[in-house]
Amino acid sequence: MPPVNVDNLMRELSIDQLIQVQLKLRNETENKREDLRQMVGRRYRDVLDASNAVKRLTEIASELSILLNDTKRSFSAQQNTESISEYTKRAVINAGRRLLLLHTLLPIIASTSDLLTRSFALCIAENLQRQLQTEQHHLLDKKDENVPLLLSLLSERLFQSRSELLNEIGEAIGFEVDWRSVTTLLAAQALLKPRMDISELLQLYLESRMKIVSEVLHQHDSTLLGLVRHIKDTIQCVEQTFGRGQGFLSAIQFITKKGWAPEEIKQLVEDQPLSTSRILETEIALVNGGCFENKFKLQERNVIQLAFSDWINEVCSIARDRVKAMCNHFERVEQAVEFAVAIGQIFKTDWLTNSFIEEDSHSNNFSTYSLIYRQLFDTTLLERFYQLIDEELILLENKLHTKLPLINCKPQMPFQRSGIAAVKFDPQLASGISTELQELVQEFSEQLLQLQKNVHKYTNVGQEENVGELHNILAERVLLMVERLTNFSEWKIDLIKPITEQINNQEETNSLFLFNNINENIITTRELREKWLSIFRLLLALVQHEPSILCNCMNHNLERIVNCNKMLHNATEEALCQFMNCIINEHFRASNLYSQILENVTTWNGWMDLLQEPEHVKLSETVEIFVPTQISSHFYILLVEICSELNQNSLGHLFTRNVTLHVSKQIGHLFTLILQQCSNNCVSIPAICVQLIFDCKAFFQMFPDKQFLEISKQIETKMDPIEMNILQEPLLRNAKLFAQRTAMMFGQLQSEPITAFNKEAQLEESYSSLVDLIPRVQDVQRLAQIPRLSKFRDSNQWKGDEKNSSKNLSTKSQQRQSSKSPQRLLGESIKGQQSSSSFSSLYDKISTSWFRT
Repeated sequence: MPPVNVDNLMRELSIDQLIQVQLKLRNETENKREDLRQMVGRRYRDVLDASNAVKRLTEIASELSILLNDTKRSFSAQQNTESISEYTKRAVINAGRRLLLLHTLLPIIASTSDLLTRSFALCIAENLQRQLQTEQHHLLDKKDENVPLLLSLLSERLFQSRSELLNEIGEAIGFEVDWRSVTTLLAAQALLKPRMDISELLQLYLESRMKIVSEVLHQHDSTLLGLVRHIKDTIQCVEQTFGRGQGFLSAIQFITKKGWAPEEIKQLVEDQPLSTSRILETEIALVNGGCFENKFKLQERNVIQLAFSDWINEVCSIARDRVKAMCNHFERVEQAVEFAVAIGQIFKTDWLTNSFIEEDSHSNNFSTYSLIYRQLFDTTLLERFYQLIDEELILLENKLHTKLPLINCKPQMPFQRSGIAAVKFDPQLASGISTELQELVQEFSEQLLQLQKNVHKYTNVGQEENVGELHNILAERVLLMVERLTNFSEWKIDLIKPITEQINNQEETNSLFLFNNINENIITTRELREKWLSIFRLLLALVQHEPSILCNCMNHNLERIVNCNKMLHNATEEALCQFMNCIINEHFRASNLYSQILENVTTWNGWMDLLQEPEHVKLSETVEIFVPTQISSHFYILLVEICSELNQNSLGHLFTRNVTLHVSKQIGHLFTLILQQCSNNCVSIPAICVQLIFDCKAFFQMFPDKQFLEISKQIETKMDPIEMNILQEPLLRNAKLFAQRTAMMFGQLQSEPITAFNKEAQLEESYSSLVDLIPRVQDVQRLAQIPRLSKFRDSNQWKGDEKNSSKNLSTKSQQRQSSKSPQRLLGESIKGQQSSSSFSSLYDKISTSWFRT
């Protein structure tokens, strides 16, 4: 009852209410007093009943004491008394026999026999020693006081032997993994310490094994496989000894069987006299009964499971740092895979089906293996596997970077002559990839395929929870490798800007200086050009040869496959575009095109180098106009050199739509800049203006750019409008004809080459008289004829032409500078027509798309 605040009650309640409260309190107090009186009465009656019971027990005890005293007296009266001397004599003899047996057992205890025999002998000796201690008065002589000292020394020796045996058992049991040997040692331990139960014996074995495993971990030559074997052997031994195998229980049942003894003890019994052997047999029976069988019966499953799980956790925690260090010794993916396979073989070979590590009714070898595997390795091995994948992919990537400059990436000629007349076409060489480069890419693909197989094998044998994500990890790493291969900054190579962009970036610089050879920042070296070409051929090889391997590494992920394909194709096209930038820039610089063109259009004496043989169109018998049929020789020579460079490297047929658009755009833009300068600075000579207008219209057909039309209109303002009106139609017609007839030579540089050529269309007689007339350069290298189209050319002549061609190439640059006469432009027409086949006839024989894919 909570305390009552009287002051508050006095203030808050009236007198009647206070009286009512007092009455209620009084009634409650009286009720509680009555309850207490009743309870005290009940307790008093209980005390009286207990007092009567004690009194009755006292009477019964007194009667029992009297009866026992009477029984003792009657038994003493009926007992046959023996002679005191005979009893003393028999006791002395038995004590002497026990002392002799004790001395006989001491060599067995100290021998090299098995520990169970020595322990059994020690138990017998200790029993004999205890009996001698209790009966030593029979051996005492009044004149001899050495018997107590002898028994004391024997007691100390037996105690020392017990300690040594226990230590030997503790050390030996840790090295044993055979359940028979372990059961024998545990039985010896149970004989020496009969109070130990099965859980304590299990803990003893596990602690001994823990010491051995710790020693193994600290050895420099220890391996992960050795550690796993120790764990597996321990599991099997514990299962056979304490688990379902019940090896230890069977051994205890056999040892506690009355009369069982080791062979040496049995032999000792047989060698003793009858009376002594009976004493020894009695002692053997006492030792057999010393081990209580019911203490070692199979305990509950969870007790053993808990003890062993704690041992596994402790081993794994101790070994974690060592396991991590050992995993770091793996240098290749194959080593990690072989290790995982070896671990699987260790755990799954002769593995117990009813393991007690897991309680799941569906537990099997795999589940137990997985549990220990995950506790021991966690994600250490898997993380190291990730690192090895990265290292191997980087190694493959570096191998490509290292070997690419050392091999010949340029393929041989697509047609190889194997005899005088036989010509063999090799489609592999036509793909733009050399044999050495194909072997390099094939080696790269094989190693990548082997890496994928190793990853697949690891996912089958690995037991990590997220091991299935390994395929996705490989896909991500391979995609990153492809991204690095397609990232040109990783190649340590400078990107080449088109010369037109370089010009636009220097607005404040004089345009004439921009086209001069002095600007070293724009000149591209041959080494850089060859490097871009090698990168292009490598990426092309990755796209063309074994592309399915990269797709398989993407783990059937369509998005990754598409990204990989896009990156490779875009990088291949970009590398080829960079190479074409080098080619265009280099040949433009070498040709000195701007200076020559500008000189020809600005001086009155330089126009002869610019003009070609025109078409003579008769408007009437007295009126004749001259219409150009060819572009300016300097433009033509530049285009021929660029195409020749492509043909020498076998690249024209590899152009894609994007590459062709890029090349066409750059050449067109470059020509517009030059023609714009010509338009601003040219003299008002009709022949020069007509030639420049024709160049603009022809280039517009070849490289569509509206800037050409604007420049053409600017030049037209410098001519007579009537004359220009007459020339419009012939100029446009001849520009289209030029674009059509040169589509086979320059079509690979054009985004939309004009290939529709109507052979039945009737050409003007004035135009037909100039058939196959092109700007001539002395000893210029012409397009080599396709061997099967040449019927009258023998092998000796073919070889001679090859030598002449190489000689002409070496002197081409000198002749370009030394020859500036009209004869260089027109050439020896008769000799040229005899020595080379007609371009139009060659055009009629093969399609214009033969060089393109």
